[in-house]
Amino acid sequence: MPPIPKKRSGKPGPPPGKPGPPPGKPGPSPGKPGPQNLTRYEVKKNRNNKLNIPSEKLDIPVYAYYGFNRNNDKTHYKKLALQYPNTLFIFNDGITFVDGKAGNAEIRGMPNAMPIPLGAYTQDWQHSYAENITNKDIINPNTRIKLYNAYISANQVEPYNESDNLTFENIVDIAIYYIKEKCRKNNFNSIFYSSEKESNQIGLGLFQRHTSQNIVDLVTSKLSNISVQSPSVVNLVEFVQSQTPDEAKLTRQYALAPQNTTKGGSKKVRKHQGIYQRGQNKGKLKPGFKYSGKKTKTGLKIIVKVKK
Repeated sequence: MPPIPKKRSGKPGPPPGKPGPPPGKPGPSPGKPGPQNLTRYEVKKNRNNKLNIPSEKLDIPVYAYYGFNRNNDKTHYKKLALQYPNTLFIFNDGITFVDGKAGNAEIRGMPNAMPIPLGAYTQDWQHSYAENITNKDIINPNTRIKLYNAYISANQVEPYNESDNLTFENIVDIAIYYIKEKCRKNNFNSIFYSSEKESNQIGLGLFQRHTSQNIVDLVTSKLSNISVQSPSVVNLVEFVQSQTPDEAKLTRQYALAPQNTTKGGSKKVRKHQGIYQRGQNKGKLKPGFKYSGKKTKTGLKIIVKVKK
């Protein structure tokens, strides 16, 4: 891989006396519209030049699922994400170009989907890394990033460029921050990510030939610490096969809650004074109420009033 070319010099600047345009953040990949009405995530640094990112953990189950079967669509990410809307599914993503839907990124754009950056395809290294990467094995948590497009939602991408002086570990921390915020905002009851065989190690999938074991270890460690509950490793095929007999038992065991429906197909909402029963906020908590973090004997989350 040839070194990253330096910017050419010698081009005339703006007319004398007129200031040039203020420096700005580059948008997403060419051809895509830039983010609209975004609130910039503040990358605050302490005296040691380290990012000051909120580190409060979630308190929900995290599952590392293995056993994907290409010929069994019930094990496909999109099928599962549709069936379990109360679970957040994490898919593998790139650093700079974040619009593909190959592999488990087929769920990109779904309301219960968020990415974790695993690297960049070899042909994109020069766009993603602020270093001359010639071999995937040299990519590590301290590798400097040239352009990171942080995925916030289907139509929101927050760009960070070389001037932000971020490392690979920094961008994983930012991604974890957005994942936790998504969980809190939508009250997801569990997290699901695709693992490598019978372990909690994240599976690389399409990034197998493009990123290093250093990054696999980094991302796995960050996901293992996203919640106070350690990840459980579950065989996806066995999970799918066990759904039919007793779905209620299955839901309690794996904390993956399917969309409850009545015979007519409408959403069934839990009866509680702190939950909206109709309208666009149907099923969501009302202002002044919160989940206590505990559950009733029947497995329902305990809702309490917020003390003013």
